[in-house]
Order: sequence, then structure tokens, then C-alpha cells
Amino acid sequence: MDWMLFLLITIWYSGIFIYLFMLIFPSLVYAYPVVNNLYSLVCHQNSEKLISLYDGKTLVCARCTGIYSGVFLLSLISLFKNSIDMKSKNLFYISLFVVIFDVLMTTFKLYNYSKTIAFSTGIFFGGVMFLYFRSALNKLFIKTELN
Repeated sequence: MDWMLFLLITIWYSGIFIYLFMLIFPSLVYAYPVVNNLYSLVCHQNSEKLISLYDGKTLVCARCTGIYSGVFLLSLISLFKNSIDMKSKNLFYISLFVVIFDVLMTTFKLYNYSKTIAFSTGIFFGGVMFLYFRSALNKLFIKTELN
């Protein structure tokens, strides 16, 4: 199950960087509008908050890129370290608080939006979310196997 989950996450994560892939595979330019519209369903895509790469940008904002990076990295790590499991919800609440705190502070202009901070809070939240998601999937499959 871990390899299948990792493959699906990798495919989704790669789409964020379609611009870079278009440099290598120019024919992907035809897929760009479809992929861009797909990611617009999960992110506001505010152009000032996108991460610049060469002459292009990611398809999602810095925080969403961080969230998906956290999910991707923890899914990769979980392939080799199977004992990662979430027993406490405290880490979830902490990671959620950090993201909400950053959003509120920038929304109310208590400090300026920082792509670095948004990416960092996102990567923390995404990693924790992956651990909870994986734990829930494992419980689901164990429960299904028992029935």
C-alpha cells in the first residue's frame, strides 16, 4: 500500500512543477491548461504568492507547495521507516495552529507575507497530515482484512 500511495502522491506533487517539465518535454504545453485548472480547485493561485522557478512559477502558492512537499517527503520517508505512526492529536493541533497563526498575522497585516514562512508552516502541516492520513488508511485496511 505504501508504494501505491507514494506513487499517487508523486504524480500529484509533480504537477505543481509542470513548468519545469515543459522545459524538458515541450509537448506538455498542451496539458498545461488542464493541469493549471485542476490545481486551481485546491489553491487560490494568487500570483504574488506563487514560487518563482526560472522563468515560470509553481501552480500553487508557497503554503500549498509546502503542504504538498511535506506530504511528499513524509510519504518517501515512510517507505523506508515503517514505524511512523500517529497516536496523539497534539501534533496535528500544533501544526494547524502554526498555519492558522501565520494566515491570521498576514491577513491582519501584523507582518508581511513571506513565502519562506508560508512554505515552512505548510511543510510542517503537510507532513503531519500525511502521518494521520496514512495511519487512518492503515486502520481502514486492517479493519477490512479482519472482516
